[in-house]
Amino acid sequence: MVKYATEARRRRADKGVDGAGPGPPGGALKGSRVPLQAAAHGDTEEFMTSQKDPGAEPAEAADTAESTTEAAAEPEGEAAAAPEAAGAEAEMKAALAAAEDRYVRLYAEFENYKKRTGRENEDFRKYANEKVLREMLPVLDNLERAITHVREAPEEGTGRLLEGVELIRKQFADVLGRFDVTPIPALGTPFDPSVHQAVSQAESADAKAGTVIEELQRGFFYKERVLRPAMVVVARGASGEGN
Repeated sequence: MVKYATEARRRRADKGVDGAGPGPPGGALKGSRVPLQAAAHGDTEEFMTSQKDPGAEPAEAADTAESTTEAAAEPEGEAAAAPEAAGAEAEMKAALAAAEDRYVRLYAEFENYKKRTGRENEDFRKYANEKVLREMLPVLDNLERAITHVREAPEEGTGRLLEGVELIRKQFADVLGRFDVTPIPALGTPFDPSVHQAVSQAESADAKAGTVIEELQRGFFYKERVLRPAMVVVARGASGEGN
């Protein structure tokens, strides 16, 4: 019986375990054939899953826990940033309101400035001659005094009247001089059409042709500009030159 049982075990070992086919020589079943047979039958995914490193599972678990922690921390960060955003918005609104107030004030000041300067310019044009007229009033006063004196004392003759009028003329010329109004030289000077206005010509034995021999109306400069040309008579010369 013992011999028969030993022989049966030997035959089973030669055929393989549970009819799985003949085993390797010596009857030993190699552990590496099972995964290779699974891979050979197309169970690749199952085979790779079974061959995973057992140490990878704790790492994956750690990553999952970290992601969960970050996801839980995001709402807390948003809640903390909300008051800061509200404060920044309030500051921007306050700055905008201040800028608008400054703009309104500056605009009002500019409008007032335009109105004020407009009134000043209008007054300047309207009263530009005020100073000149004020300076001429004493001349008028002296002229009236001279006329009054002649009326009150006609026996004194025209000599005193002439003297008074001469003083008034001099005073008036001084007033014009203070405003840069000066007479244009004419008598005895060569005729200059830019400042002289020739009314006529006359023969003169003493003056060269083209020389002003008579001034009918005095001309004046205002600064460097001709305020009024002088009306003159120009010498033609004894021989008819100067036409």
